[in-house]
Amino acid sequence: MSSKRSWRLLGRAVVVCVLATALPLACTSSGIVGGGCRTGLSECDGVCVDLSSDEANCGSCGNACAAGVECVAGVCGGDASVDAGNDASLDGGNDATADGGSDAQSDAGDSGVDASDASTDASDASTDASDASTDASDASTDASDASTDASDAAADAADACVPPFDTPARCGDCFTSCTSAEPVCAAVDGGFACVPLCTPPLEDCSGTCVDKQTDPDNCGGCGIRCVTRVCQAGSCVGSRVGHVVSMCMDLDVHPKDSMQQLLFTNAVTLPPGFGAVTVLGWDQYATQPHKVDVAQVVGDAQTNSGRTLNLTTVNDYTLIPAQLNVSSVQVLVVYDQTQAPTGELATAGAALQASLDAFTQGGGVVITLSGGTGEMDQFLSQSGLLALTGMTEVTGQLLHNRAPGDAVGLNVLTPFVAPRTSCTFQTTVTPSSLDVFVIRDQPAPSVGEPTVVHRIRQP
Repeated sequence: MSSKRSWRLLGRAVVVCVLATALPLACTSSGIVGGGCRTGLSECDGVCVDLSSDEANCGSCGNACAAGVECVAGVCGGDASVDAGNDASLDGGNDATADGGSDAQSDAGDSGVDASDASTDASDASTDASDASTDASDASTDASDASTDASDAAADAADACVPPFDTPARCGDCFTSCTSAEPVCAAVDGGFACVPLCTPPLEDCSGTCVDKQTDPDNCGGCGIRCVTRVCQAGSCVGSRVGHVVSMCMDLDVHPKDSMQQLLFTNAVTLPPGFGAVTVLGWDQYATQPHKVDVAQVVGDAQTNSGRTLNLTTVNDYTLIPAQLNVSSVQVLVVYDQTQAPTGELATAGAALQASLDAFTQGGGVVITLSGGTGEMDQFLSQSGLLALTGMTEVTGQLLHNRAPGDAVGLNVLTPFVAPRTSCTFQTTVTPSSLDVFVIRDQPAPSVGEPTVVHRIRQP
């Protein structure tokens, strides 16, 4: 531009300002022209300001940015949309021509930065949303915990340890719990204490207090029932009676329908009930033919009675006591021990006396066989089964059923001929209701001597 043209333009400007002094609100530093601000400026308290960049009036009058913060496009600190919006339009206009494109390049670079910032802001927004969701979940959990705490507090309040401390869980104080040995919390000495369920002499049987000395359902122990319903001193009264049947005949002659067979059948089936009967036979000093005969007699008795009879034998009398238990053996048959050494049967009788007594008093049955020879009388005396002074053979003589109502004499005909190897006992026992002379060698009213004696042993 020539210097002449420059001076002309300057002169025009001076003329304009001189003319303006004659008008109201002439050209001033405030920028108000003819009562208004020029284009791009806004009036704030009588002063024309650029709201897009004025840090004291950023975006609107009076909106001052914080110290050190610039006002960019009417926003304190700037806005990512500025360069992509109005500034781009401006730069694409007169400024673009004036800047020769340099501002456009600069703005393009700013636009890339702003886009990156926008992406970052979007990521931050997503993170913030996630954090907000987490916070909401935490808030829900806190609310649930608060509800649980409230419930626990209510339970604790309801379960508060307060007097009178009268439950098994808190008996007497907050810290005492009753045990199985003393399960009851009862009033004791003005307070509460754990005590046994039952007070002596009562005892606990499955939660019920009973007197085991007298209770027929718990006699001597829980669950021990007396069939007679009588319990005295812890023992059932009225147990089954035992029996001793002494036969002065060895049954070597034993037709199935004979009277001696019927007498034995009645004796071996004395144990009550309809179940099987276990018979233990002691045959230690018996002859082999006699052993066979006894086995046959037991078999015929089973056929005649209809009851099962299980026979086992033992050949050593010292083994007998361990087997004499009524629950496993109901009948002991003592064979005619004709081959026993002298004095051996007396020794055996004395050794077995206590066991035989206990067995018969407990309800067992003992049957002894004798043919009138040997030392069976000594065995009977020493064992306590039947006190004898001797035996007399009566083979072929008439024998009489003197107790047809007795269990052993039941259905036995009278009189009948004594079979071979039959005898009578000479005894000091006096006939009675418990010592029955079933078969004798004399009819009534004669006394006579017994061939079969049935002794009833009470418990």
